[in-house]
Amino acid sequence: MIKGVDGYMDWNQVDPKSPYGMKSYKMREFDMIFKGDAAFVCFVPEIDSMTPNGPYHRALRICDFYTKTNGQWIQSGSDTALHQESLRNSWRRRVLWATR
Repeated sequence: MIKGVDGYMDWNQVDPKSPYGMKSYKMREFDMIFKGDAAFVCFVPEIDSMTPNGPYHRALRICDFYTKTNGQWIQSGSDTALHQESLRNSWRRRVLWATR
């Protein structure tokens, strides 16, 4: 589990000179709900990346929780997982590879 801004920054080290990494990010779905000084934001991005094994396309399901403290909004929590569509595609690739 990643904790705090420093933990996130340490985990998310990206060499800008590397040929690998995220190449595109497209927002497919987006919804948010406000309740007082709290907000719940859910979205589905499609992401294209380059990996050492070639191109990789995936959709994610992301839900973020924000709170307002001292007049400022701050992300207080987050959950990210592969979207079911990407999970199905991943399992299909594994089954096809295993049956060769």
